[in-house]
Amino acid sequence: MSEPANVKKAGDPGIPSAVGEGARNHSDNVVFGGDGRHGFAAEKASHLYDVLCGKHSRPVGGDKRLDGPDRIVNGLAIQSRYCQSGSRCIQACFRDGVFPHM
Repeated sequence: MSEPANVKKAGDPGIPSAVGEGARNHSDNVVFGGDGRHGFAAEKASHLYDVLCGKHSRPVGGDKRLDGPDRIVNGLAIQSRYCQSGSRCIQACFRDGVFPHM
């Protein structure tokens, strides 16, 4: 019995690229799968919003550098805080009473 023409075989060059794309997609989104991970989704949404508004935006926060920016927008480094309340967002901007982002 022969296989249908639309069935991909292991030797098909599209299979490795599809596997690679699936792995990249998983690694981009695996950070969303836990408690307190809403900030990662918000950072991606902020980047998308910047791009849709015609700004040159580049995400850079993947290195988890302390007090480092989340993205560069039109040459300006931006770090956003996403917390459960406005007061927690303000508190998260300070470490030992010092505002280290200036």
